[in-house]
Formats: sequence, C-alpha cells, structure tokens
Amino acid sequence: MEELEKAKKAAEEEAEKLKPSDAPKPPIRFKDAVGRKFSFPWYLTKTWKGMEELIKQAFLHVDVIGPHVHNDHYDLVLEANGEIILPQV
Repeated sequence: MEELEKAKKAAEEEAEKLKPSDAPKPPIRFKDAVGRKFSFPWYLTKTWKGMEELIKQAFLHVDVIGPHVHNDHYDLVLEANGEIILPQV
C-alpha cells in the first residue's frame, strides 16, 4: 500500500511538470443577485480588484440594488457550498 501511495505521488508530480504554467485558465462563471449569468475571463478575475470592477460594471444599470453594489454592500459567495469569499482571500 505504501508503494502505491509513493507511485501515485510521483505520477502526480510528473503530471504537474507536464502542464504548461501559462496555459489559459477557464473563465469564471458568475451569477448575480438578480439571476443573470456572466462568464468572466480568468485573468480579469484573479484579483479582488479585478473581480470587484467586473461586478460593479454588471450592476451599472440595475436600479434597486445597483447603488448598494457600488457602495460595496455585497458578498461574493461560492455556489458549491455557500461560503463567502473575503476580499483578503
């Protein structure tokens, strides 16, 4: 069993070496509070500032909650488990 674990770890390390580090990442799927769905490029969303800018752009013309979003009154939540993503993370 120990040999199997070592072989698995070695295979995973080798697979990591084969992956190009600059390969394009898939887009981030974003669903807003009013149910609209967006697909944001990874390179624009990889920082909080980038994601925040896209979210604010998405709410430019939303009357009721748009001003709240522009005043940073929102949470960014993972759909899979409901966890909130903090700006520091």
